[in-house]
Amino acid sequence: EILYWDLTTYKQHSSAFGLRDEKWATWTCPLGWAVHGIWENNYTGGDYDISAIARSHSSNVVCAGGSYKSVKLFPFPALPDYESRTFYAHAASPAGMAFLHDDKKMVSVAHDGTVVLWRSGGFG
Repeated sequence: EILYWDLTTYKQHSSAFGLRDEKWATWTCPLGWAVHGIWENNYTGGDYDISAIARSHSSNVVCAGGSYKSVKLFPFPALPDYESRTFYAHAASPAGMAFLHDDKKMVSVAHDGTVVLWRSGGFG
């Protein structure tokens, strides 16, 4: 369940429908229409888990880390059948990731203690 709150009135939005076109400053939740393509159709049996995601500041790329020790780069929004690029550098699942201020680099950290600094070529 995803709950939305108005921080100026301290009240909960009773319907997510009213927020469907909201422009969010970041996107770190693996759930939602704009990122439903990060979930691979052949892993619906429950053994594949997305452990971390981050959207670029320019809002055109999202990266996702999962239980197969991979970091995947998608165009944003990440819809099914969109092109993705997969990279491997960790010995365990990524635990967190973030783009640096200019989107030229992205950092990922994993449960094995590794920190990887990636150059982001994006899509295009």
